[in-house]
Parts: sequence; C-alpha cells; structure tokens
Amino acid sequence: MKPFSMGYLSGFYADLPDVDYGVYRDKIAQVTGDMAYDVMMSKIKHHLCTYDAIGEPEEPLSETMDIKITGAKTGLFPVWLLSYKNGKRIAYAAVNGSTGKVAADIPLDIGKFLLGCLIGVPHVWNYAQTVAFLFPDLEKTMRNVEFLRETDETGCMSTRMFSVFDQERYAMVPACDGELGSVVRVYRDFKNLGDVEFLKTIWPKVVLAMEYALKQWDLDGDDVLDGQQNTTYDIEFYGPNPMTDSIFLAALKCCEEMAEIVGDEEHHQLYADAYEKGAARADQLMFDGEYYIQVQKEIDKYKYQFGKGCLSDQLLGQFLAYMAGIGEILPKEHVKSAMESVFKYNYKTDFYHTDSVHRAYAINEEHGMVVATWPKGGRPKFPLSYAGEVWTGVEYEVAVNLIYSGCVEEGLTVVKSIRDRYDGYKRNPFSEIESGHHYCRAMASWGVLNALLGLQSDMYRGTLSFHPAIEGEMSSFFICGKAWGIYSQKEENGKMCKHIDVLYGTLDDIHVQE
Repeated sequence: MKPFSMGYLSGFYADLPDVDYGVYRDKIAQVTGDMAYDVMMSKIKHHLCTYDAIGEPEEPLSETMDIKITGAKTGLFPVWLLSYKNGKRIAYAAVNGSTGKVAADIPLDIGKFLLGCLIGVPHVWNYAQTVAFLFPDLEKTMRNVEFLRETDETGCMSTRMFSVFDQERYAMVPACDGELGSVVRVYRDFKNLGDVEFLKTIWPKVVLAMEYALKQWDLDGDDVLDGQQNTTYDIEFYGPNPMTDSIFLAALKCCEEMAEIVGDEEHHQLYADAYEKGAARADQLMFDGEYYIQVQKEIDKYKYQFGKGCLSDQLLGQFLAYMAGIGEILPKEHVKSAMESVFKYNYKTDFYHTDSVHRAYAINEEHGMVVATWPKGGRPKFPLSYAGEVWTGVEYEVAVNLIYSGCVEEGLTVVKSIRDRYDGYKRNPFSEIESGHHYCRAMASWGVLNALLGLQSDMYRGTLSFHPAIEGEMSSFFICGKAWGIYSQKEENGKMCKHIDVLYGTLDDIHVQE
C-alpha cells in the first residue's frame, strides 16, 4: 500500500468504513480458497494426464484450508472501485483497471433503469444510441410513450414523460430539438426492428408532431425554423440556427420515407418538397463558407445565443441522420468543412484559459471539446452559458460526424481524449458526468462503433452492409435487429476479405451487401 498523499484525493474515491472488516472475513476466506484451488488445478492439469480423475473437492477448500487473516487496513481506492446498495448492506465492486474484470455483482437496478427510460427527456435521449441498437424493443417503448401518451391533439410533445405514473402533464414549453429528434428516432427504431405495425400505429402522431413543428417553429413558412426554439441547453434559440434546423431536415427526410412505407402519398410529397426547399434554403442562409452559424440580426436581443460562433452541436441533425441511415441532409462537402472547423476551433489541448461559468468537466492539461467558440468574433454580450463546458455526449456526436466525413484520425482523437479523462484514476470510467453521474447523453458513444464499421442495417428491407472507415485488418462486434456477432476483414492473397461470424440469431433472410 502506497503512503498517503493529498494529491491522491483528486480523482480518487474516498469512503469511510461503516462496518468492521470482520463482516467480510468469511467471504475473503471463501474467495481465497477458491482461487487457490483454481491455481492448483491449472498446474496439475498442465503436468498430469490424469487430471479428470481428480475431480471437484467434496467440500469448499475455504472450509478445509487453514487460511489466516492477520489484519486489515483502511485504504483509499481509485474511482473504479464502486459502492452500491445490495439489499440492506453496502456492497463493493472492484474493477481491474487492466483487464476490466469486475469482482462483484453488476450494480444494475433494472427498476431504476426502466424508470429513467420512462421519464426520459427527449432532447437528451436524442444523443443516446446504445439502447436503440442493443435493445431495440425496449427503445421502441420510449417512442410509444413519447407519441402515443405524451403528444397531445395539437402535436405538442411533453419534455418529461410523467403520464406513465398517472401524474399531470409536465407544464413546460416543448423542446424543439427533442420533439423533432424523436421523429427521426421513430424511423431509426423502425429500421432496427422492421416492425410495420409499430410504424403504422405511431404514424398519425408523427404527422401531428410535424404539423406542430411547422406552425410553432417555422413562422415565415420557408421550411427553415426561426421561432422560439427550446433546446437541450436549457435556453431558447431565436432565428435560424443549424442545430435545431438540421434535426428538422433529418425529420423531414425520415418522414418522406416513412410516409411512402405506410402508403401516405399526400404527406410523402409534402415532406419531400419541404425537405428539398428547406435544405437548400438552410445551406444558403447559414453556411458561412466554413461552418454553419445562427442568423440573428440583433444577437444581443436575446440572451444565451451563439450567433457567428462555431457550435459543436451545429450538425446534431446530421448525427441523427447517420444513425437512422438516411445519409447526408446537407451538401456533403459543407458537412465535412463544418466538422473540420469544429475540430479546429473547439478542440482544446489544455483548459488553463477556458472559462466555464457553470461546471468544469475538463481541467488543466486535459484535452477535450468545448460546446462553442467564437473564432471570428461576434461573441454575444450574454453568450450560450454552457459554451466552455465539455459534454462527452456532444464529443461522441462530433466524433461520429467526423468519421463519416472521412476525418477518422480527428474523430478518434476526440474519443481518445474522453477515455484519457475517464481513465479510472482521475474519474470513474463507467460514469461520464454531465448533469449528474451516468448521464445518458454519453450513450452517443455507440455511434462511434457504427461509424467505424460503416454499418447500415434495415430489417424492414432485409439489408445489412459494412463499409469500414478503417482500411486495414480489423475485427469488431456488430449487431442488427436479427443477429449479432463479429465482423472482420483480413488480407488474404493480397486482397482484403470480409468475414461475418454470427454468434446469435440468424442472417438467413438478410441480404448482406458488399
């Protein structure tokens, strides 16, 4: 045990013992005995051919071995030692920092997990992709709650899902980014499952939501949002801005395709026309030649705007579009230029001179990406208050957009910075903090896997394809709505050959495209 130093307190988990170590004496003896048995058996198996005749011990070695515990000391453990409730006692889970092996029960409370899903905040869950791809049936229930229970007859979606607990509707202005993002996620979830009944059931409410969006946020009818747009930054944006408008464009494009699937020709044409007109208008209005900006003549008329600044989230809608498998929603070369600019201006290699007026998620010599900067001037008098903060969910989103744009090295640089900050010493590697521990926005990280694999899956059309961003030999876990397994590519006879090993489910009715 190393001598104590005050420097250890930064990034270490300190907990005063509330029970005597004797509570764990029997468990320690049992674990020690079992480990000793495993070691001896492995040695015997290696040297003797009669191993099978030895068999298992008639009783646990912990009861027959003379194990002496001479004492115990209070320690200060790295943050990857977790503490949680197991029944009525405090239990501990120790994580091996090298192997990742967990020595304890997994601290998952399924009740709390489901509760978090049910009262989910759409504008934060916009970013989260993990549940949608790993557990699409569970994610589908969130869309059912959002649209079938929390979207009223006008098409307005609540920002908190309280109806499942028979509580009154949450009284707050709707989140523009959340409601429109939920529309995109309907199509993503439909493609993950291929569930036509799900789409047909939810479609009327999707149409209502889009009608509400056009009336509430597109005040001049040019298919570019310009009204008061409540967002995940806990403020409203005013006037055309790329963050919410890119989500709007993604929603229009998804609705165009969904309308065709359900046979709604009227809305299919309506959304197709609106997308074509809106995308051209948005690009003309907001692309400054390098990245997308907010258009507001009097930038100081409203607090917490970003104006000519470079917002990391400026193409959040493009991220959602990639996750829904609909490709680029704005000119590809402009998308790439915008993401290169975000990396150029917003990625920091230290935080000694970065002001964060609320919370500091990266400090000193750490690397990370801030929410917004003003490289060309024009910083508002009262700017976006979270501008100097570092949100891992936004960082993953930017990394995904960079990788899809062909900037793989830049994208992985952003991801590496996150992992360096949450390395198990400075911070808990299993809890990327934002508005509290285990914040769901960080589940945007799943998008990095899809981006690196170039994974496109559509269970409705029965297609699956891989277009890896990494050109050399590689292997990776993959999952689609029908199966999961390992995708690998290896050079054979001078040619890169693809291999798909299905470990669960089947791809028999899926066309795997080259």
